[in-house]
Amino acid sequence: TDKQKISQFDYLIVDTNSVINNRINSANSLFQNKYVISFAHGEACVGVLDDPYVGYGELSYCTHYLSYGSKKLIFGENNSSLHNPPIILKRTSSIIKKYYHECSIRKEINHQTFKGLYIPTGFSNNKRYGPFRDIDDRIYINWQNAICEHSNNIFYKAYPRQNKLVNISEGRLIEGDLKTKIHILNRFDLIIIDYFSTISNLVAATDKPIIYFNLGLMNIAPEAKKDFKERVFWCDVDLSKDYSIQVQDGFSKYFRSEQNFVNKYTKKYCLNN
Repeated sequence: TDKQKISQFDYLIVDTNSVINNRINSANSLFQNKYVISFAHGEACVGVLDDPYVGYGELSYCTHYLSYGSKKLIFGENNSSLHNPPIILKRTSSIIKKYYHECSIRKEINHQTFKGLYIPTGFSNNKRYGPFRDIDDRIYINWQNAICEHSNNIFYKAYPRQNKLVNISEGRLIEGDLKTKIHILNRFDLIIIDYFSTISNLVAATDKPIIYFNLGLMNIAPEAKKDFKERVFWCDVDLSKDYSIQVQDGFSKYFRSEQNFVNKYTKKYCLNN
């Protein structure tokens, strides 16, 4: 249009500018010298990911950004704002604060009788973006099946509002949203994840041991990655090689490991005084 729409407000508040219609509204508001306030999601500091979606999507079209944690954001190679960065304010994740306790992380587990909960991320369908976000759903389904088939002691918590696509019995399916039903984790000895996202922030704050199968996705900022690797048992995966062998090898190494887990991650990236 050749007639700019003048907004009759001083502040625009958006949940995330990674949604394109929000970004359009934010850009128009900034052009009119309005304040634009955007919010981090995922219950952790936006800076834990060195990803263009952070710099371009989250930080480039706002004057103020409300993030989490206490660690000062240091921009990396991929997450810098396109313009002058916004004022970044930190807060505590109310969800994580409810059940975080400074306590030792349990490790003693019987490798024959343990109960594990596998919590994958969602399938992307055709809504994919790069360069670090996801893999083809067919590959991810095969990978998930390799974990579920490793042991009948492994239960499966599907991504919210997503159909079950793995080969697993109904008795091993766990229902419920962990944001509101985190007590579900109390039924299990071991948590298995393979994606660095909201769920990794939630489970990291508990006293549960975690195996993290690194599929090569999500470009974690170096310091956050170091802290996260001290909290979890980290297993690198090569998706060009046999999945079942790598799953078996990962579990074997975990049960033989003498690693002592330390949680510096939650205080730095999820909580604030």
